[in-house]
Amino acid sequence: NSLESIENTALEINPHFLQYAVVASITSKDTSNNLKIHTYFDNLMFRQYRNTNILNHSFVKSGLGLVLICTYSDDNLPISFQSIKKEIHEKLLDAGFTPSNFHIGISDAILPLNNLNVSVIRARNANVVCQYEQLDMKLYSELGIYKYVMSIITNPILFQEVEQHIQTLQQYDDGHDSNLLDTLIVFIKNNGDYTKASEELFQHANTIRYRVKKSEQIMNFTEGSSLEELTMLIRCYLLHNVMMRNY
Repeated sequence: NSLESIENTALEINPHFLQYAVVASITSKDTSNNLKIHTYFDNLMFRQYRNTNILNHSFVKSGLGLVLICTYSDDNLPISFQSIKKEIHEKLLDAGFTPSNFHIGISDAILPLNNLNVSVIRARNANVVCQYEQLDMKLYSELGIYKYVMSIITNPILFQEVEQHIQTLQQYDDGHDSNLLDTLIVFIKNNGDYTKASEELFQHANTIRYRVKKSEQIMNFTEGSSLEELTMLIRCYLLHNVMMRNY
């Protein structure tokens, strides 16, 4: 889409949007009742319908969650990331939300309204990592390596290779009554620490070593860089599962 068409679409959402935007992606912590968030949204729309004040922000449905678009002019730009977080928290409270009940991902860079698509993607990516890490709020600038993990799982061509590796492990587990994939997940969540993984799985550390080595062999990972490959693979798999719950 052209920058002009993106800005026009944004102004169709709210003709009172100003020239710069920050976006928050909001999902419920109660995954057993994801649709609950849309009850909040419907109540909010009813309140705003009756409100005659001009608002420079809007809530929009996105998958099983919501997106909050906050806009600014040159005269009222936020002075810090902390002020952005505080403003979003206050807008959620004003809208009837209890912020602590939700995961909130924020595209903290203040971009022109015609870059709203970029802000929405960054907010969504921050939200997915926020869910994965079980946090209340996460800024896009805080994602670190997860910026690149998210770029893999949102690209069908790149993620296809991840799916193929995961399917290979699952097929091996099904055929041999083994637990390679589950072991790798615990191993990577414990940052490659065999002792901690063995304690969590109630298995001897040597058993964990054997399963990790077997997984590397099955997937033909290069010796010497296998830990990095396993880490990226498992994090892509887990974050993709989180993303699919809400988007």
